[in-house]
Amino acid sequence: MRKVAIVLGVYGVVVLCMALFVRPLTLPDESAGMAADAGPVNALLHETAGKSVPTDILLDYASAKVLRHGQDPYGIQSVLIDRIGAPAWPVENANPHPPTMIALMLPFSVLSYENALTAWSILMIAALIATVHLAGVRLVHAIPIGLAIAATFPGAYGIGNAVPVIGLGVAIAYRYRHHPLMAAVGLALAAAPKSSGLLLVLPFLFTRRWRTVAWTAGFMTTLSVVPVLLFHSTWSAYLGAGADAISVNADRPDNASILNLAHKHNISQALVAALLVAAAVTVAIRIKDSFWPIVWLVVVALPIAWMYSLLTLVPLACVVLRRRTAVGVATVVVAAALTVGTPPLGMWPTRILPIVVLLTFIGLTQVRETDFWPENEIALLVDRFRGRSEAPAVPVDS
Repeated sequence: MRKVAIVLGVYGVVVLCMALFVRPLTLPDESAGMAADAGPVNALLHETAGKSVPTDILLDYASAKVLRHGQDPYGIQSVLIDRIGAPAWPVENANPHPPTMIALMLPFSVLSYENALTAWSILMIAALIATVHLAGVRLVHAIPIGLAIAATFPGAYGIGNAVPVIGLGVAIAYRYRHHPLMAAVGLALAAAPKSSGLLLVLPFLFTRRWRTVAWTAGFMTTLSVVPVLLFHSTWSAYLGAGADAISVNADRPDNASILNLAHKHNISQALVAALLVAAAVTVAIRIKDSFWPIVWLVVVALPIAWMYSLLTLVPLACVVLRRRTAVGVATVVVAAALTVGTPPLGMWPTRILPIVVLLTFIGLTQVRETDFWPENEIALLVDRFRGRSEAPAVPVDS
């Protein structure tokens, strides 16, 4: 509890200092706002100081703000943003994020947008540091690594988004895989911003960690119900206007998703998705692990992907580096260089992101983690196939 109190105290002090002392200052490129050509440090300071600039988190903030007053959180975003008095942003579609993400944003909606942006972005920097640390890196090294990620692209844009929450959830689920409650917290954090994160429940199902699965179901149910209590048609609005917004974003030419790349070249998206699943299954069998291949699959099979979507792979990169194999280190270093060196917006990400996920896949082959490999369950299935019966394996967390 003492460590938690210290962390919360430091977080509060940093938030207050950025809001009170840095926000009033005029930055060298203040007028550039969040423009990529002004550099990642400029974007970082705009977010952490809580400048009046639009960021990705504004969509969820606006939805949470109106939801808290019992209104539809999936109205046209430009209208909602104008209604709450936040910086104008001409987004002519609804929020594409699920209600579970809006539920996470509700506590921040009691603040002004500027204060919420400061509190959120600094929390995301802390999330990046915690992600690296929970993936096995000593805290003394995790702190500068996390700060470096936040001060470079795409991390500087990522802290104004919910992607670091997903990476943190992955790291928590991995670090506390033998602790059902904490693992479930991680899985819920990984799945709340994007429903594809629910795929991470599969390794826990494969290895019969029923209590973790039950806790996860409970957390996700809670996050799903809270928005309904404030606006009863939240989910139907999401499945309507929210789904339309997903389609609009998926069709954008700068969408760097592998599936969108396939669509551009007239290749069946279903076929590509099947090949990606087959690749994940193949590497899972090779390394005898189901967790990290699914983490990779969650990112590579996204229907909508930007460069900061790669932040979800930070814990995987740390695990690969800990193996210290030549192949693993080389792939992570090159992937990191391409990620940091690529413009975060425009068309370059559509060329570079597929290369990065390919390099990550090669690095994935170096992982040697067997806690999520259902050895006993596979043996039981083989025995049953052969016509023999044996006692079932004991669940890991029972």
